[in-house]
Amino acid sequence: MFYVVYKTTNLINGKIYIGAHQTNDLDDGYLGSGYLMRYAINKYGPESFQKEILHLLDCKSEMYNKERELVTEEFVKLKTNYNVRVGGKGGWTDEQQQENKRRSLIKLKQLWETDVEWATKQRERFSSQLREQYKTKQRVNTTTPHIPGEYKHTDDAKKSISEGRQGKGIGNTNRAEPIIDDGGMIHNSIVECARYYGVRPESIVRRIKKGLYQKIGRLNVQETYFPVN
Repeated sequence: MFYVVYKTTNLINGKIYIGAHQTNDLDDGYLGSGYLMRYAINKYGPESFQKEILHLLDCKSEMYNKERELVTEEFVKLKTNYNVRVGGKGGWTDEQQQENKRRSLIKLKQLWETDVEWATKQRERFSSQLREQYKTKQRVNTTTPHIPGEYKHTDDAKKSISEGRQGKGIGNTNRAEPIIDDGGMIHNSIVECARYYGVRPESIVRRIKKGLYQKIGRLNVQETYFPVN
């Protein structure tokens, strides 16, 4: 097993990504992870990136310690890299985890707002996927027989369900929780995301449950972003 700290360089714009990787094959083609790297690889193609090994370490802890030395708070703020959080794994406080999320969202928000052509293609692709999922569900529902009068809740059950749902809905009277889709785009709520892609909110909820979209908490992303272009 190899424990590697590597650097991946975008040959088009010179931006870099420094990361840690555990592998049995030093030539496994791994370029990096995270939303910004996925964004860049999707946009420019893997052939536009060059990877070099900076350090070969003896164990996982040494690997993450070295990554932590290189990917500092000051480093991730630079416009010359794709890193969105400090290096190392684990040991973060709740405040640091929130800061990692906030920093990631700020960079992603700028990318979506500045690269209009790519964002449009991603929106069309995601919308198509969600519409197909919705059509599939509709076909299943129309072929499933419904027996009138079955599955009725008692009044007590309805009251219990109602009380349990208070504050958890997706209407305008409930607090919206921002989410980030699998292309890195930020939406202020499930309803807003559904409207953006032209699908029902239930489709977005299903993708969240599957881990395709992520809830990101009520973080403040209405700030000046770090420059990343």
